[in-house]
Amino acid sequence: MPTATKHAVALAGKIVVCIANGLAQVDDEFRVLLPEEGSLAQAVQSVAPEAKVVAAFQHVPAAALLALDRPLEGDVIACGDDRGACAVVRHLIADVPGLRAFDGGSLANAVGIEAFAAVLLSVNLRHRGKGALRLTGFEDSAA
Repeated sequence: MPTATKHAVALAGKIVVCIANGLAQVDDEFRVLLPEEGSLAQAVQSVAPEAKVVAAFQHVPAAALLALDRPLEGDVIACGDDRGACAVVRHLIADVPGLRAFDGGSLANAVGIEAFAAVLLSVNLRHRGKGALRLTGFEDSAA
């Protein structure tokens, strides 16, 4: 939050993609840590109120985002209160080969996305996998 607070004025009117998850690893699982605002994305919005915050990429492994020369596979749900900003982010996601973008509604829904990351990471840790989120039944309606 300190970075968003420090740069709040510069972020005014800009699309800010919040990819963070509040998580703690406890033994062989991850547990969600949610701020008072509900989600980290909502916390960013609270300190940078003029920014257009969109929560996205919470279920794409950080290592995969660092190695974009390798194929990605998964679905990304984007949530935000500014519909235009969400549409821009979804189009950017859809431009990444192997990813599909979905509209997850308002920023209030980011809490569920951030919390589910703990479950997905725990499954990956316990099963030594690299699983990603994949929604079915939407083959032709993403983005």
